[in-house]
Amino acid sequence: MQANHIINAIHQNIRPLRDEEHAEASLNELSELELVFSIIGIDFLQGSPGGLYQHSTQAYALEQVLIGLSVLEQARMKPQTLEIAQALFISALETLQEVGIETQGDPQFQQFIQCACAEIAQFLASNDTKSSQSAFATSLRLGQSVLSSFLKNGIILSIPQGIPPQDRLTTYPLLVQKSGLHLLQLLLKNGQARQCMTLEAQDRITQAALSVLLEYPGLLHHQPGLPGLVDKVLDIATKANRIELFPVLLSMVLEQCTQNLYHVWDLESQEDNLLLNALEQILQVVPQEVQNGARRPLLSRTQFLDLLSDLLDQTVQNPALVSDYVNDKSMLSEVLKLTFQSLDGVPREHRLRWEMVEMLIHLNFRAALTSKAVLEKITWGKNGTSQPILANILDLVVEATFSQSRVVGGEKLKLLQDIFEFVMEGIVAEYPNRLGLVLVQMLLSPQSGLNFAEGFNHALAERMLQACLVLCSQHPQLVENDEERQRLFEGVIDAVTQAGIKQPGLLSDMMELVLLKTADNLDLQVENTGGQSEYLLVSALRETLAVLGADAPTGRWKPRFTPEHLVQLTEFSLDEVVQNPAWITDTLNGKTLLREALDVTFRVLQKVPAGQRLNSTAVEYLLDIVFRSVSRSKKLLEPQGEEKTGLSILEQVLNYVLNAVFPPSEGAAVDKPQLLIDLLEYVFDNILNENPDKSGLALVELLFSDAVGIDFSKGFEKNTIEELMEAAMVSFSEQPELVRGKRTLIEIMEEMSPAIHVLNADFPQIGPKIVQLFLTRNSIIPGIFKTQSKDLFVGIEALTQFTEALAMERQHGRWLKELTLEQVLELIEYLISCCDDNPDFAQNNYVFKVLDAILSSVDKKADKLQNSTVLIQILSEHLLLTIVEHDELLHELQLNSDSKVEMGVNYLIEQFFELLGRLDKNTQKLIMQMPSVEIVLNHYLDEVEEYDLITSTAINRAIGKIQKIMDRFALGDLNFEEMMGEFGFEEPE
Repeated sequence: MQANHIINAIHQNIRPLRDEEHAEASLNELSELELVFSIIGIDFLQGSPGGLYQHSTQAYALEQVLIGLSVLEQARMKPQTLEIAQALFISALETLQEVGIETQGDPQFQQFIQCACAEIAQFLASNDTKSSQSAFATSLRLGQSVLSSFLKNGIILSIPQGIPPQDRLTTYPLLVQKSGLHLLQLLLKNGQARQCMTLEAQDRITQAALSVLLEYPGLLHHQPGLPGLVDKVLDIATKANRIELFPVLLSMVLEQCTQNLYHVWDLESQEDNLLLNALEQILQVVPQEVQNGARRPLLSRTQFLDLLSDLLDQTVQNPALVSDYVNDKSMLSEVLKLTFQSLDGVPREHRLRWEMVEMLIHLNFRAALTSKAVLEKITWGKNGTSQPILANILDLVVEATFSQSRVVGGEKLKLLQDIFEFVMEGIVAEYPNRLGLVLVQMLLSPQSGLNFAEGFNHALAERMLQACLVLCSQHPQLVENDEERQRLFEGVIDAVTQAGIKQPGLLSDMMELVLLKTADNLDLQVENTGGQSEYLLVSALRETLAVLGADAPTGRWKPRFTPEHLVQLTEFSLDEVVQNPAWITDTLNGKTLLREALDVTFRVLQKVPAGQRLNSTAVEYLLDIVFRSVSRSKKLLEPQGEEKTGLSILEQVLNYVLNAVFPPSEGAAVDKPQLLIDLLEYVFDNILNENPDKSGLALVELLFSDAVGIDFSKGFEKNTIEELMEAAMVSFSEQPELVRGKRTLIEIMEEMSPAIHVLNADFPQIGPKIVQLFLTRNSIIPGIFKTQSKDLFVGIEALTQFTEALAMERQHGRWLKELTLEQVLELIEYLISCCDDNPDFAQNNYVFKVLDAILSSVDKKADKLQNSTVLIQILSEHLLLTIVEHDELLHELQLNSDSKVEMGVNYLIEQFFELLGRLDKNTQKLIMQMPSVEIVLNHYLDEVEEYDLITSTAINRAIGKIQKIMDRFALGDLNFEEMMGEFGFEEPE
């Protein structure tokens, strides 16, 4: 194996001044140092493939090591030179073997190897180590590690190709001196720093230092430059009692300098190094242990270093954190201090995760950078303490999070994160001032009603924030006036508490509502029952919730509202009060109008039968109607009666409406909510709107009275109801006694009720039409006549007799059901007209007798007569007035010599039917058509009435005359038109 070139290389590089004739050397000619190098070098190259070849990469790298270490041969300064040379040579060869062949072949790296070996060897040889062998050993070990670090990281060297080789050789020694030898010297002097310096840390520092010097070559000649930076980092770590972190702190600072040197370091002044200033402030503020019994976040080494790295990054990105001062401290220091002070308030049993601490710091930095105003001190709280706005905000967040006893463990930590993010991003970022602090207080105060038991409700918090913001924006004085804000909040809380409504989120909903409404009406205040001034809407809220939350009496029903409907009802109530403060300022029966209206409404609702409940939408509409109506006239709330102790118009009307919609016995299927709406709208908007007094109440009583008999289970017949009410209004205006007289319209109508109910069985909804007929003709009062038992009304008595006659069961059943609605109404209208002209018309059961006679006669001949119902109508209309003139027809007539007698009216009708029955079918069909039968009947009655006294003879003669005319028609002497002419019919011209 050829190794002469190795020996020669060592010989030549250790003895570069030998004569040419001694250029070749053998082992017995080498010095002790050369021999050591030779043995080590041969071992090294033998372990490397191709290493024994003279021109191999390894051989060139070895040659650079030898050239560098040759300073030891030249110096011959100390007895330990051989140990230094051997140690460095071994360290260099091992490291080169580690970095690989490709790295060793780099020309620039080979030049760096030479310089690194020479500078470190010379430093160690010149270092004073006589005092201790252990000190020398430490020095030697550190020298080896520094050399190893340089050789491992030297590959990063990239000196521009334009620099001549000789300049590179000038630069490389400076690189080693500035980046490594000063650190080596510092470690030798500082045992604590040396103990915490690991090989990994040294490699990282070396790489970072080389990178900085190569990126910024000016530092090679700058004083104090990089050595001064190293010293400062050590000083900072020592003062902070964190010397164990010195290596990593130094590497962090160097790495930041690599990318941002001119951004973070004014080279003219070591004091203006942004990174060093930031590092010093961070180490002074970030807590290391529990203080004052509080449990600040205890960060692990890894967490602390991550935080430190992140803070340095933020400092580089935002130099203002260090350069800008507030409260005699940099923003960086102040924000960190405030953040960790606030975390002192976290209970001991809760340990904050590192990610959360980092998040808190990030958000606080963002707020401070957005506006330094958030760090300005203000006087705050009852004690009047002065501290930065941010500190107060952080205290509020921590207190709000950890004062909720129903949230436990990790849920509270999640709550803290959610609240903090919302506060910092949603409030402080936009309002870094006292307004922001006030908004946070209003939002997070337990008085706001936000319940964190189930976490943080972002949507609700956003709504509440907007409400607070609207209030404070429109009334800036509230930002400074803590007492006024407190009074507003406490008023809402008191109103909700007294209501006793157990509904989650109610307080926050009510608070949001009042804040929004109060924003436009802050100046509206009233005196409460305690004699103190109170916001108008707080009082309105109190009155509203007191009714909505009150329990119904035992056995009574009360509507239950969803949260949404409860808010809607309350909002509607508040809106009404805003539009008309008299709802609160005016009183009635010792209560506000609002309370009275609500009490009345819900008192009536309690009467709704079980199983027929109103939904919340219908209740809301009912309140809408009530508020609207009482706003128009508070007379609706005034008690009625002579002593003013009766029910108010409002309560009576609501009773009528609810009873109609929910009768004791369930009627036919109907959309009850819609029926309720229809009735409420009509009654309040069409009746009470124009008549908010006894007249209106009388109209409502009429509408819902049994006498009228409207069946609301069939729905809302608007046209029928409107016609009835119009007629009633006219009657009331012309006959006020119908409202205020001794016998009111309702009392009078009660006498009509039996007849109407009988007629309703066959003609539903006929009641309103009958009443309308009476009212339209003003036929109620003028027809009074007296009997032994009571005063009767002619029209009502006539209607009663009419109904009794028509409703009787006869041979062919009840003739009432055979008539049409129109026929019945025409007959009733005719009866009423008769009553108008003849006040005594219905005495002595006159109407019944006549109709009974007609119906009895028709019933007997029904099988032989066509169109019987037409006959009933015509006979009724014509005979009633005839018999008024000839009451003898209501008595018995002597019919023949056999003393046979019969009631005159019966004989009169039956003779007429006998005549019609004798006609052939065709003739009868012609005669029985309208108007033929009416023409014939009129002629018949006219013939009978020719006599002063109607007897059977007069009737028979009249029948005989008619028979003769009909016989002529049957024989063909007369056509039909001529026959009708004989009966008195005249063709119109």
